[in-house]
Amino acid sequence: MGAPTAFCAPPVGRGVSLRSTAAAAVGGRLAAAAVATRRRPAPPPAAAAAGGRRSARMDAAGTDFDDVARRLAEELGAPAGDGEGGAEGADKAAAAAATENVTVGPGNGGLMRVAMKHPASNQEVEVYTLGAAVTTWKARGEDVLWCSKENKWDGAKPIRAGIPLCFPQFGPGPLAQHGFARIANWEVVFAGTLDDGSVQTVMTISSDTDNDVIRQWGHAFTAEYAVTLSPTGLEVSLRVVNTGTTAFDFTAAFHNYFAVTNVAESRVFGVESLPFQDRLADGATGTEAADGGAGYLVDKAVDKLYVGAPEELAVFDFGALKVLKIKKSASLPDATLWNPFGEGGCDGGWKNFVCVEPAAAADKVVLEAGEEWLGAQLLGVE
Repeated sequence: MGAPTAFCAPPVGRGVSLRSTAAAAVGGRLAAAAVATRRRPAPPPAAAAAGGRRSARMDAAGTDFDDVARRLAEELGAPAGDGEGGAEGADKAAAAAATENVTVGPGNGGLMRVAMKHPASNQEVEVYTLGAAVTTWKARGEDVLWCSKENKWDGAKPIRAGIPLCFPQFGPGPLAQHGFARIANWEVVFAGTLDDGSVQTVMTISSDTDNDVIRQWGHAFTAEYAVTLSPTGLEVSLRVVNTGTTAFDFTAAFHNYFAVTNVAESRVFGVESLPFQDRLADGATGTEAADGGAGYLVDKAVDKLYVGAPEELAVFDFGALKVLKIKKSASLPDATLWNPFGEGGCDGGWKNFVCVEPAAAADKVVLEAGEEWLGAQLLGVE
């Protein structure tokens, strides 16, 4: 698989909607030019409660994806309404979503998950509705992401694996650690194949989602998370809309756990000479040393937030002679590097992961009423 390329303009989606609303019929990927905060009229409360979605693949021209969705629904004969409720309705939805490359059903511990395959590029991915957690991503038969063996898979705690979502708080603060995105139960609104052959899952939560931490936060919003497999790799995008009448702010990150043979034999590229906040030293600031192109050697505990990180980052796993590549959107201007190196009650698997996390964390994102924000990353492996 080659290097991640630029985010693409949106193809029209053609897949299996798990909710019979016209707005759920379109899938999409981000265009890099469209991931900055944008203002548009907020959807009415009823639409937000219904979870009607706009594509997370948006182009710079601001395509009206609601209109595209309506037209596509008419072409496909999609019925209107809120779909069937209860366990029987969920079972029928799951059965309807079973396609050649996309399957919705129970995974570890009986937790609901979406499994997707992209045969043309020999990739597979699994996404759980608990936390919208991408837990595994296999490329050419090997898992690129790390999964903790200590997970109980009982729904009581966030899943420590793959790509946990940090929103609306990155790290500690007034809410639960890393916010509520990784502990909320997300709703699958789309799972299927796009016209370009990519496969995609889209999940949503909102201020109406039944979650104590969401209620504690107290702001009106919708959030949409899209996971897409294509020949270029794995793309994930988070879209947040302020559906209320007052502004709110947040921080966010994709908490990537990359699997490595031995973290002490791994190097991170892209952080050379960057300013940082050292979270192991109470946020003390500094500037990363020059590395002469050799990369940052992870040979001790590290938890640094790099401010103004470049668009592209990489991890080299010497043990596997493998390069993990990250391309992030401009709306995620920062990046965190983390590995506890066995300290402080860490997971026993600490030797086999390194976290490099695109983030909007040094400065809070502020969304006025009716504004939206989109952040995305594209992952590749060689």
